Amino acid sequence: MGWSNWFKKKNVSPPTKTNKEASDQGPPMHLLALDPRSGAGPNAVRTTEEITESTILSLPAVTTNGRISFLSAGKAEDYNRLVAEVQSRVSHLPKDSACYVCGAVSVMDPRISTRYLIFEVRSFSAPVPELEQIFLLLTNLRTVGDDNWIKTEKYLQSEPGRSWINRFIDGLKQRINWTQLVESALESHGEGIKNLQ
Repeated sequence: MGWSNWFKKKNVSPPTKTNKEASDQGPPMHLLALDPRSGAGPNAVRTTEEITESTILSLPAVTTNGRISFLSAGKAEDYNRLVAEVQSRVSHLPKDSACYVCGAVSVMDPRISTRYLIFEVRSFSAPVPELEQIFLLLTNLRTVGDDNWIKTEKYLQSEPGRSWINRFIDGLKQRINWTQLVESALESHGEGIKNLQ
């Protein structure tokens, strides 16, 4: 594929676990395809729902162990609201930020048969080339299970990328107190919420 190996053995954020795989404690975190240089996005892929023939948007993301996922962004108006909220959060981060990241989890509310995202945006004072590589890889994805998806996931699941992703997600979870953030969001939406992905 001609990808350079941008993943380094350094830690951008301190890991919560040093000699294990990424922590499975607490809610999962997915890194969305947010442009790390500008904070623009997150990137979405358009798909057509066969039953209703309506356009649905999905957010390509990477999670622990280099697994790729597509989280639902809903219809165009839902996605536009998400982008506006992400941009609002980016605008409140330090003006000298050199890199942005968005961690998210998809939540199902069976009472209204819909999914929504709990997410947080953070920034770093120095560029993180590994996040730039992940962004480029995720923005090239279009279809779950196609050749490009398989090659990309295989690459992200190989070393040293896999370990870097695990350490980064664990560090970010710790930095933003991810478990508490998700629990607070769930409480504010009531007890019917379940099925975190």
